Amino acid sequence: MRVRDAMSGTVWSCMRDESAESAARVMWDRNVGAVAVTDGEGKLVGIVTDRDICMLAYFNGTALATLPVAAAMSNWVFTVGPDETIPAAEQLMRSNQIRRLPVVENGKAVGMLSLGDIARVEASGALSGNPDPFAVVVSEIVKPREHIGNLVPAAPRA
Repeated sequence: MRVRDAMSGTVWSCMRDESAESAARVMWDRNVGAVAVTDGEGKLVGIVTDRDICMLAYFNGTALATLPVAAAMSNWVFTVGPDETIPAAEQLMRSNQIRRLPVVENGKAVGMLSLGDIARVEASGALSGNPDPFAVVVSEIVKPREHIGNLVPAAPRA
């Protein structure tokens, strides 16, 4: 099985000079925990996660609208190609302790492979012929929820 068979084919992105608030809005609206960061030509230059943005907000104590994505993003990004095998992608994730791998072709993100995607593959038994019981649990836990983009986040506490 190849990465292209398991990845999410939709890649949500932002540019490094956009505000961290705009990246957070994309994550909220699209119910994702990370977005690819691209340059003006659509080439992948980084990745930013919901945790990155939370830590940026905490340590800066200022509105996310005033902070650029570049201040929170990871510049060093592990990637995988769409024709790479799932076991190779798993090994890359395991050895580098990463939860999401941008899938890149010709420098541009064409998908995202997450722990949830890997869990669904393992739960199906597609690789070994036997569903992994732990992967079944994980795949249920990380199953995408219904779209929540039209909900309004709670107001900050005073």
